[in-house]
Amino acid sequence: MTRNAVVISPHPAARACCVDAVKAMADAAIEAGAPDGCIQVIEQPSIPLIEEFMASDKTSVILATGGTAMVRAAYSSSNPAIGVGPGNAPVYVDPSAEMQDAAQRIVDSKSFDNSILCTNESVLITLPEADKKLRQALKQAGAYLCDDEEVERLRRYLFHDRGFNVAAVGRDAVWIAQECGIRVPAKTKILVAPVTQLGIEERMTREKLCPVLAYHVAKNQTQALSQARAVLRFTGAGHSAAIHAGESQVVADYARSVEAYRVVVNAPCSQGAAGFQTHLAPTFTIGTGYFGRSSIGENIGPHHLIHWTRVAYNSDPSVSFGDYQAADFGFDGPLPHAPSDGVPGAGRAARPSRSRSSAADTGSGGGAGVGMDSRTREELRRLIAEEVRNVIKGGH
Repeated sequence: MTRNAVVISPHPAARACCVDAVKAMADAAIEAGAPDGCIQVIEQPSIPLIEEFMASDKTSVILATGGTAMVRAAYSSSNPAIGVGPGNAPVYVDPSAEMQDAAQRIVDSKSFDNSILCTNESVLITLPEADKKLRQALKQAGAYLCDDEEVERLRRYLFHDRGFNVAAVGRDAVWIAQECGIRVPAKTKILVAPVTQLGIEERMTREKLCPVLAYHVAKNQTQALSQARAVLRFTGAGHSAAIHAGESQVVADYARSVEAYRVVVNAPCSQGAAGFQTHLAPTFTIGTGYFGRSSIGENIGPHHLIHWTRVAYNSDPSVSFGDYQAADFGFDGPLPHAPSDGVPGAGRAARPSRSRSSAADTGSGGGAGVGMDSRTREELRRLIAEEVRNVIKGGH
């Protein structure tokens, strides 16, 4: 949408499907008239190669989503960066909520895409007066409530000394239960793990990118709100929180208590915080703002990747504003072809000078650009291959 090229670096665990998806998008874009190379993917990502791309003077902006170390590396690259942080959304179910509706929404959210989204509910907090009805409603919606021994099995399987067990990421509830030696119905959508405390001592209150939901009963509403705040301070600050309640004052109190930039009300948090069942901007890239050490607290969208030139007139009323009905703000169109342009580290000396205009400029002279001829494409491929070999050799 910004008329710039994008280079995607997939997570190693999702490399194959990401490469396939990017190639499908690139083919569709080229068929629709976009220039060749407008959508690219690093098929064999490595840390040295990614660092070279992030630090390159050919990179205009970095959109970093992932672990804290990777986001900080993007911020330290010397290039503009938009970084987003981890989630760990608490969901509070108030006694004033419609229990059946709340339970169904939570199960739908936690089982959506096997809870791979960082916007999914991580810890459910409720009160004693709602506990019994909520447990029953969760079971009817497809949840399996674990006993104390089963919770301990889950705890040992999901977390180890190095952190979260990545083998469980994106797996379904039945598969995880089988790995833990827990027998559950074949139609189980999520596993609910009741815990007696929240915080550092309880690993189940960390982020879990799988359909396992921690469940805690607070003594009263004041404690429940305080614990929801503590969950986000433990991990996931600034990201998302959810609440199911029938009283507006309870929602206001909750939103004021939690340090999150998205508070989803009476909706599935996975889809709601991502803007698909609320009126937030639809995206899976969630800014965590200053709470989460991110530069942006909003849902990241195309408008964050566009900078506008503003024509600013004198505010003195005596200075008349111009008539631009017939004015032409057309631009020169796309930049001239340069085979090495866009390949970090290659052909720096031979690169032609370029004007301040970017490919994001719009105007009557814009157009989609002209595709590369076969000779140019082969030269570009040669330069990319040479650059990758040099970077990898230097990294070892």
